[in-house]
Amino acid sequence: MVFGFIIHSSNSSGLTYFSHFYDAEGNDSKKCQRLDAIVKIVEDQIETRSKRNQSTRKPEKNIEEEGVLYIPESDLFSTPKIVMWYQFNLVAYSMICEEGVLYIPESDLFSTPKIVMWYQFNLVAYSMICEEDDNRALVASTLPLLARVISDSKKTSQGPSSELLLHPEEVFAILQSYLPNGQLLFISANFAKHVKKEVDAIILK
Repeated sequence: MVFGFIIHSSNSSGLTYFSHFYDAEGNDSKKCQRLDAIVKIVEDQIETRSKRNQSTRKPEKNIEEEGVLYIPESDLFSTPKIVMWYQFNLVAYSMICEEGVLYIPESDLFSTPKIVMWYQFNLVAYSMICEEDDNRALVASTLPLLARVISDSKKTSQGPSSELLLHPEEVFAILQSYLPNGQLLFISANFAKHVKKEVDAIILK
């Protein structure tokens, strides 16, 4: 069973859109401190990686082309025409998808060491806090799936959405479908389609 799941900002604003912890420690009197600490270390890693990527990224290049066409006299043109064209196409970067892993040692906030695996989908980060013996391969495959299902349902693909704050019960329903009571599942393509139909039915009620 994983320790917890958080949806939060990824731009150092420290905003939490949704959180759920699965055991007594995660929901004790230090819950808010623990939540803030996790969000901060994940945001810090995302920011560090973003700066490193920018420093190593090649400058964007503009594609410029031009040409000339001759159109003879025809039924459409009473006299010959010259068409001169110019193309200016800026190459843009695609949607931001990043992922990472963090180790949290034992401390006042955590009685045992934890592993935080996160997945960033544009401006929203999805973080799963795991025990050291949790199956990280399953976490790595579950996080992107959860991120895209929640993003599609709450329209967060272009950034944070107030829908996550206004309808936490719907996010929790999705979470329970893919991560029931914090238990990691092997999710095949067919199972994912089946669960997606169930989730859609719940949200539409």
